[in-house]
Amino acid sequence: MIAKIQQYTIPETCLHLENALIQAFPLEQQSPRRLHRLYKDTFDGRLYKKNYLFWQDTCESFYDIFLHNFDTGERLQSTAREDVIWPEVIESSALGRKIQAITKIRALMPQISVSVRQHILHYLGGNEKTQLRLIIEYSQLMRPDGSIIPLDKRLWVLPVRGYEKPLKAVTRYLKRVHGLRLSQDNPFLHAMSAAGQALSCYSNTFQVALDPEMPTDQAFKHILLNCLENMEKNETGVIERVDSEFLHDLRVSVRRTRALLSQIPEAFPIKVLNQFEPGFAWVGKITGPLRDLDVYLLKFDDYQQALPVTEGENLIPLKSFLVRHQKIEQKKLARRLQSGRYQQLKSAWRKFLEKKDMKKPPSAVALQTVKRTADEYVWQAYKKLLKRGQVISSECPDTKLHRLRISGKKVRYLLEFFQTLYPSARIQPLMKQLKKLQDVLGDFQDLSVQAHALQQFESQMEEERQLTPETANAIALLIQQFDARLEQQRMAFFNQFEAFSEAALQAEFKALFHSAEGESAA
Repeated sequence: MIAKIQQYTIPETCLHLENALIQAFPLEQQSPRRLHRLYKDTFDGRLYKKNYLFWQDTCESFYDIFLHNFDTGERLQSTAREDVIWPEVIESSALGRKIQAITKIRALMPQISVSVRQHILHYLGGNEKTQLRLIIEYSQLMRPDGSIIPLDKRLWVLPVRGYEKPLKAVTRYLKRVHGLRLSQDNPFLHAMSAAGQALSCYSNTFQVALDPEMPTDQAFKHILLNCLENMEKNETGVIERVDSEFLHDLRVSVRRTRALLSQIPEAFPIKVLNQFEPGFAWVGKITGPLRDLDVYLLKFDDYQQALPVTEGENLIPLKSFLVRHQKIEQKKLARRLQSGRYQQLKSAWRKFLEKKDMKKPPSAVALQTVKRTADEYVWQAYKKLLKRGQVISSECPDTKLHRLRISGKKVRYLLEFFQTLYPSARIQPLMKQLKKLQDVLGDFQDLSVQAHALQQFESQMEEERQLTPETANAIALLIQQFDARLEQQRMAFFNQFEAFSEAALQAEFKALFHSAEGESAA
């Protein structure tokens, strides 16, 4: 196994380290080179959170690509002929797969760029082969006003498999002669700090810390303000069309907002609900068409792979249709998110949420503790979910499963909103079991909706004179597969619901959320 890549920060007292190394070891010096280095990560910092560092160095007509793992010291390197936004353009399937496994379907976005002067030294053995590489980097930031910020000087020691002695000799020399110690410092974070910037630690995983004794109306404002802030964090990404996840996350925040307002309306005055509920319903409506097209394009490779190769190729005109309409819907949505109506909705909503107290609370629910409200409403929603699930049969219409899915979403949202009020070790297993049920119901819903949508797309393609008989046949075969899978998902539901409704889980829900007060309120 090859040794870890080692990193050292070079202090000002070691200004002549390079010359000292050349005198101490048989090193061959390359001509220094200047690079433009761009550090990238996803919007939500997925590489950083896994302790990876990604950067691309501009070199003439191509890019050198690097992925460094601070945990293992492993560094993967490749090239690309274009700016790397998606891993597919990297000329190494191994490196591309590694990045994609972490970033999933999020784009790699520029975080900060630096200018680098790089000195490379090769440790040559008796056979004139490189047995170790040393890279000394002098980096600096260029401010918009033209001023320069020098960054830490770094030394990277890159081992070569099979040559441990040169590595040991050099590292021993660095420690004993120059007092250097191995560093885990992240040069990307150092550059961000020097520029006065911070990496976004945004996450669409919902968790808002609540005080159990907090009045319900105040707790709800706390939750809803978090939803609003997450909406706003995703707006630019939606408008500029960086990747489809910005729209997905914005819509999730809107759904959470609507779910809380609709499930526990007693917390706010009726005039507030009448003012804002239609506005957020409108946002849900205008963002729906583009999200639907995004989903179908994300699933397109799966559609092709589900069919024989020839039939899969016949679906290509469908993809062209989807891409064309995606661009149309993107422009529509970008205009609407920059419209006065949308901006006024957000401004008025924030003003309401940031008010300290309401002059006249609308109900006893608004004043009671959020813990009591959580107990009551989670218990009620859970009982309704169980009741509806228990009457599902193999012959019931699809609409009953769709309604059950909605009931499950209501319980899930409530558990998300109030999770910090309960011991994590107890509420997390309940949320995981509910998610398994939701996944089965969600897959059933997706298959049903997608089959219907494909029929609509086929009709539109025919109207636009883009439909060939071959494509129509491929779509028909795909719909047949969806119908067959629908029955499989229906059967999967019964197994999953049996696990969700087992006595031990019901007892845990009751122990965690049921109370005498909650029962009387129900």
